[in-house]
Amino acid sequence: MTVIKHLLPFRIRFDFRKKLTRHQFDVMIFSFNYVYPKINLTKSSNFHGCILISVSSEVLNADEFLQWFNNYFQQVEAFGPARPPTKVDLLVLNTKKFSAQAMLVLAFLGWILPVMPGTPFFLIAWALGWRPKGSKH
Repeated sequence: MTVIKHLLPFRIRFDFRKKLTRHQFDVMIFSFNYVYPKINLTKSSNFHGCILISVSSEVLNADEFLQWFNNYFQQVEAFGPARPPTKVDLLVLNTKKFSAQAMLVLAFLGWILPVMPGTPFFLIAWALGWRPKGSKH
């Protein structure tokens, strides 16, 4: 359920009953801008609400927007395109790949050198995401 928290002629603040994720909020902004291109929608209250601001000198109808938000939250959740990975996500992925490769090298060295067993390194490489080609896991 959406409630009106603050109402001015050219600005309305709404609060939502649940906190939205950044992706859910971006999809909602896209849907809203498709229907109302002359009204800016921005986040407020750490994704627990939003603020509508009229770009033109048009007075905002609070009941119309309240109805739009209630309809939006009652429908099935929309899925937009997946966000590209962040630099941190890419760093973690590359580190896992490098670590798995390093563990495989150590495991093969463990086969050659009797001092260093290969099994722990294979298990660590497996935990880091390495799978043999043709594996279904």
